[in-house]
Amino acid sequence: MFRVSIIVLFILASCAPGSTSPETSGTSIEVDSTVRPKRIVDTADEKKAYGNLRFGMKAKEVEKSEDMYGFHNIGAGRYYFSAEYDSAGRFSKLLISGMTRNASYYDTDIKNDYFNLISVISEKYGPADKADTYPNFSSMNPGYIIFSHLWTIGDKVITIGVGEKEAEYYACAWIYSQTLEDAETLRQANADTKKIKQEKDKF
Repeated sequence: MFRVSIIVLFILASCAPGSTSPETSGTSIEVDSTVRPKRIVDTADEKKAYGNLRFGMKAKEVEKSEDMYGFHNIGAGRYYFSAEYDSAGRFSKLLISGMTRNASYYDTDIKNDYFNLISVISEKYGPADKADTYPNFSSMNPGYIIFSHLWTIGDKVITIGVGEKEAEYYACAWIYSQTLEDAETLRQANADTKKIKQEKDKF
């Protein structure tokens, strides 16, 4: 097994409960490269983020759903739900976060929240496609999430890990549409390129 580190950008405040202002930060995803049999994908599961939440829904539809926002019980844990949308206003990502706690709870309550999420997702979809151990406390950095588990269900991706925010820690899961995520990344890259071309003549 070897570890792969992937760095992406995300809005941390949308994942951690109790946040008042977004912070742009980095995410380290450390997973193994074990090749597992291809999962049989149910089309309904592929389009579902949670409950009646479907990727591509408009914000007004999501806001009306009892499966969105606030705290929800999952397995033996309680987690905060929030949503992200693409530039067209389509629901693209569900962010699930356990309660934030200080470092003294890192190997107890936070670890329990983390393994509870893994147990629930594994019960539905089987072992993760890529998996690593519970992140060591010493590897945690301010403003970062270390994702250790990843499932790919057709276009749907589920990642689970542990994050840090303002000296507190929490178990976290992202559930998102790879197609919508890729399209938004490309749109942002094109927008950045356009800005660079517009600014060059000022010099």
